[in-house]
Parts: sequence; C-alpha cells; structure tokens
Amino acid sequence: MVYQPTLGTTDLLAGVNISSRQWGFALAYQQPITSNNKNSFLASEYPPGHTAMKYPSANQFNRKSDLVARIVRNFKAQSSLTFQPGLLGIYHTGTDSYLDESGNKKTIAGSQGLTINALLNLQFRTGKKSEVTLSSGTPLVVRSVRPDGLTRKFVLSLEYAFRF
Repeated sequence: MVYQPTLGTTDLLAGVNISSRQWGFALAYQQPITSNNKNSFLASEYPPGHTAMKYPSANQFNRKSDLVARIVRNFKAQSSLTFQPGLLGIYHTGTDSYLDESGNKKTIAGSQGLTINALLNLQFRTGKKSEVTLSSGTPLVVRSVRPDGLTRKFVLSLEYAFRF
C-alpha cells in the first residue's frame, strides 16, 4: 500500500486508563465496525522488481482488531511540568485480507502480531483544569507486514486538554 491517509474504517474503541502520581496504565480494544476502504492497490499489476512490489496488496483491504496496552512513568520536573517515558504495545489480533484481481479473498501473511513503541511525553499544566502535552513515539518492534499503510518511523503530536 503505497499511500493511505486513513484506515478506511469506522471503529469502536473502548479502553480504561489508571493513573497514580508515578505511573500510568491503559488498556484498550479497537474493533473495525464498518469498512469504507476503496483502496485498489494490487502489487501484481506491476512488473517484477518495481518499487510497488515492496508493499502488500490492499485491494478492498479488510483490517482486523487491535489490543493496546500502555505504561508510562511520571517524573515531575517542576510543579507544572511532567516528563513521561513509556511503552505502547499494540497486538493486531488477526490476519488482514484483501481481494485479488479475480475477486478472491487472500490473507496477508505476517499481518497479525505485536508492535512495541517507545513513548516520550512532556506534559505542561497550564491551569487547574487544562494542560498541553507534546507526545512522541517510535517503533522498537514491528510486525513483519503492516498492510494498513500507517507505518511511521517517528510520530510527534501536540495536544490541549481541558477537564470539566
């Protein structure tokens, strides 16, 4: 899959987060409910040796569910600044599939399995009910095949949270 800005699914995401002063733990489950994926990429449409052959076919891609676990350690740098290193594990529970050029369902070997990411967050409390968090992550362990097209070497995000 050369380019895919979205998974092409509507998902149910349910989880629980438990925090203390020093630790944060989270568990979640992500289940695709509907698939709106219109991807039509087939590696077989390219000649042998072409760059496209590096990517798994994803015509009418069907993605399986994920189990997610996160652990972070909180270190207070100042009263309003917290440094949080951690790990994020994502277990892809099933083997994804696609439709080949004849319309037959084909499984994507290696798409099931574990991904582990290293996390680093900087959390700045801006008030009693608000905070800004700069989050970063990079993969340490990856599945042998990641057909969803969302593989990244590094992710950086900025979040503003307000509690009410």
